[in-house]
Formats: sequence, structure tokens, C-alpha cells
Amino acid sequence: MNLRTLVVAMALLAAGWAGVPDALAQPDFSQPPVPVRSRIVFADFGQVFTNYYKTRLANDQLLELAEGINRERARMQVEFDALQKQLRDLRDQAMAADLTEPEREKLRREADQRLVDMRRIEDRIRQFSQAQEKRWEEQNRRIRTSLIDDVRSRISAFGKARGYLAIFDKAQVDDKGIPAVLYQDESVDVTQELIQNLNK
Repeated sequence: MNLRTLVVAMALLAAGWAGVPDALAQPDFSQPPVPVRSRIVFADFGQVFTNYYKTRLANDQLLELAEGINRERARMQVEFDALQKQLRDLRDQAMAADLTEPEREKLRREADQRLVDMRRIEDRIRQFSQAQEKRWEEQNRRIRTSLIDDVRSRISAFGKARGYLAIFDKAQVDDKGIPAVLYQDESVDVTQELIQNLNK
């Protein structure tokens, strides 16, 4: 290769390298990152669950059940209170000085009967309260389990449709109160999208 050819080759080589970025150059962290579509996203499961329309309907149903239980318990309590008042009145009357002994004894027997009736109603109230509390808790647990399965299934369908690899619950904390997710950018929070999707 003669000198002229060598000079031309070096010039072309230099021109080619000028258009190639330096592979060893440090990235410019002062520039914002190029936005990309994340395949791992986050959501507040508690918010999603609470704002699901089926959850609100279930809460209304449970509230109606609780109100019915409280109404029946209040009715029995009124009956108990009436017997309690009758018992006090009978005892007061039995203490009157102008009563004959047979009259006094009659009032005492009536008071004893009221006491028996009160204890019977008191037992009914206790048994009713225990049974209905158990019934309410079982229904609440059954409804909640069904709703959680429903929401999780729909979240899975939502994630698959959008090509996500995972949807993490950002509201989770451990037994020491430390959140499971220490940081996440708001751009990868799909809580509101999930709420809207579930309520379609």
C-alpha cells in the first residue's frame, strides 16, 4: 500500500468511527429515562376490593342481616324490661304495711313468677345473640371468601390481557408494620384502572 492509499484509508476509518457512539462512555443520568411499558405493576388490593360494586352490595346485605338481628334482640329486650318493671312493682307492693299476710304472699308468688319469666327471656336473648352472631360471621366469611376469589380472578384476567408479568399488592405489610413494597413509581400503579375494569 502506497502512502496516498494509506492516507485515504485512515481518513475513511476516522470518519466511520466518528459516527459510532463510544461503547465505554458513561450514561447521562441527568436526562430522564426513556418511558417504557412496565410488565410488573402494583395496585392497592384493599382499595380495589372495597370499591368493587359486588363488595358494596354484599356489605348492604350483611348490614340488613345485622339490622334484622338487632331488631329482634331489641324486641326481646323490651319484653325483658317490662317483666323487670313488673317485678319491682310487685316487690314494692308486697312491702306495703297495710297488707294482710295472704295478700302479701300472693304478691310474692307473682314476683317469683316474674323472676322466672325474666330468667327464661334472658336465656333466650343470650342463645339468640350467640346463634345469630355465629350465623352473621359465617355468612360474612363465606361472602368475603367468594368475593376475594372473584376479584383475584378478574385481576388475573386484567393482567393477562395487558401482558403483565405480575401485579403486586402495594398495601401489604408484615407483622412489624414494614410495607412489602418500599418504592414504586406512580406510573406503574394500576389501582384505579383495576377499579374501573372491575366495575364495568
